[in-house]
Amino acid sequence: MPAGLLAKRGDLDGRARILRALAHVGNAAAAMRLAEPLAERGDLDGLRAQADTGNTTAAWYLAERGDLDALRARTDAGDGDAAKQLAGPLEKRGDLDEAAQILRGPADAGDSNAALQLARRGDFDQLRARADAGSW
Repeated sequence: MPAGLLAKRGDLDGRARILRALAHVGNAAAAMRLAEPLAERGDLDGLRAQADTGNTTAAWYLAERGDLDALRARTDAGDGDAAKQLAGPLEKRGDLDEAAQILRGPADAGDSNAALQLARRGDFDQLRARADAGSW
């Protein structure tokens, strides 16, 4: 793929252009790969735009850079993947209750990974209540 050759040459702009064009015509793999050159060149606006389309790789790069506002906006819009990515940084800075609250939405919607994250945080009462209610 030409994007790979451009990456080897260090042409982040050219690589991003090709991947963006492929993503625009529906190539999901290219859309996910587009996040890497955007992150490498520090294009936070580009990463936010990609995260807004549901690109979980872009959301992950935003989380790695501490852009919790973008993840919070995606979480508020119902993006369970963003919620799971937001919970980690919140926990690291000591916001354990907020991290657990954010995970409850996706867990209630049947997201087993969010439920596992709650279990790892010791939120067994919530998990038991959901299991008793037949949520899982």
